[in-house]
Amino acid sequence: MDTKKSIHQLVEELLEELKAQGYSPVCIKRYVASYKDLLAYASDKGIYEYSEAVGLGYLDFRFGFKLEGFFGAVPKDVTIIFHHLLALWHYQQYGTVEFVTRLRKKPFSCPTCFRKEYYAFLVYCEEKKYAVRGLTAILNPLRRFLAFLDDRHVLHIDDINPAHISEFISIYIDHSQRYVTTIISALRLFFKYLYDEGYIEQKIWEILPKVKHVR
Repeated sequence: MDTKKSIHQLVEELLEELKAQGYSPVCIKRYVASYKDLLAYASDKGIYEYSEAVGLGYLDFRFGFKLEGFFGAVPKDVTIIFHHLLALWHYQQYGTVEFVTRLRKKPFSCPTCFRKEYYAFLVYCEEKKYAVRGLTAILNPLRRFLAFLDDRHVLHIDDINPAHISEFISIYIDHSQRYVTTIISALRLFFKYLYDEGYIEQKIWEILPKVKHVR
């Protein structure tokens, strides 16, 4: 991430990269038009460095359209400029202008009090080389569980108790048996990992109900 470069410099470098990658003159012309207005906005506001917040502030100023971040649906008349702002941010972050798509929903942000354990578990999953589908089945329930704990003001991994787990699973009691089984399996794997690595002292995964899924 290079936030030291001015917006002008980032725009110039990005446009040069578009040309080097063979983008059509018509396409580049659209980028130029978008960034020209952005630069005027930045100059008027005394903004030197680009950021996601600057891009979103410009959208609000230019279109009266508020977003929490570079994700979610946007009106059709905002789509092109939104993509150009996202591309500029991506170039600032990663130094590339490869095709960038917006996320459909807000990216998961792990609660601060669980980040150490969560990111260690991510490394463990990477080492296990789970298939994309299998990893998704593990991480999605886990992320919802950590967000649930944060809502319940649980501040440490050792503070998790059977009541928390029971309440979380009960939220999905009306879902399919297969879905509930997936959630329980993900939690069991997570807690087993935490115990094996010394993050927790109790074999909390043993209290999880065993749900047999019959195909």
